[in-house]
Amino acid sequence: MTPNEELDLARAIDVHEAARHAGAVSELWDEMTDSDKQVCISIARAVRLGDEERGLRVVPVEATEEMQVAGWIDKEDVSPAEIWTAMLAASPFAPEEKQC
Repeated sequence: MTPNEELDLARAIDVHEAARHAGAVSELWDEMTDSDKQVCISIARAVRLGDEERGLRVVPVEATEEMQVAGWIDKEDVSPAEIWTAMLAASPFAPEEKQC
């Protein structure tokens, strides 16, 4: 499972739990059918892709080693934006390629 798929699954379970506590659904996640779980995961993925289109992305609270290495740009005239862009590109939650 990719980091993005793990994120989508975690969000889907969180949304399901919130809906269950609000009384909108009664079954636990483990009691749901695979097709119902897939609906929740698809909704979570759509939210993540919508966030990406708005320029938002989930990143780790602590930069990964890969992100730190990418952000270490050894030149004098480097801007914070260049460092940030390099670190985001190395994030485990990189944006998905657009599907045509």
